[in-house]
Amino acid sequence: MPKIDSFPGKVLGLLADLHLKLHHGSHTVEQLEKFVKGEPVFCDMFTMPVDHCTAAKLPKLPGGYTPKLMDRELHFSGPSKLGFSRIALWYHEGQLQRSNSVGRESVDSLAIYEHLKSTGMLTHCLSFCEGEAIAQHLKHFPSQWKGKRLLLWKSVVHDGDIPSHLYVPSLCESESNGKIELGWEYMAAYPAFMATALYV
Repeated sequence: MPKIDSFPGKVLGLLADLHLKLHHGSHTVEQLEKFVKGEPVFCDMFTMPVDHCTAAKLPKLPGGYTPKLMDRELHFSGPSKLGFSRIALWYHEGQLQRSNSVGRESVDSLAIYEHLKSTGMLTHCLSFCEGEAIAQHLKHFPSQWKGKRLLLWKSVVHDGDIPSHLYVPSLCESESNGKIELGWEYMAAYPAFMATALYV
């Protein structure tokens, strides 16, 4: 299946949606007739399958520590199909405030994780597996994601030694070729261009 070149919204992106839905045979005749007539087709828009059975390719850690998933049950949970129109970006309030004299907005990584955990938001975050699906099916970031890194907190790991040493999977666009890359972030604090991806 070819990758989709743009991000389908609530009304736009119907052609991309039609291509994928026809491939999977999930459009009804009534929906196709509406599309041909130029009428909006408000179905579930662009969706893609997610394999939650695959294990995350855990990062190699300095010092020989073995990485451990902090929320293993969440890493393997989630919908069987992911809808792009339901992915939202969230920022901790500390990321949106000036935190020092040079004007960089950042917040401690453990503080972000604990906030997500205590509020129940962690269950709505994306995982490494869902990041793989996005990288496989989307050719480029949509305009609202440009210049950002998307943090996938459901698959966060620590180094097995100090719990605050967190490695978070992330999605970003390569600066060299513009392709979406799935990797790992290890920072003591995250600035505002590193957003948490939520499935709402």
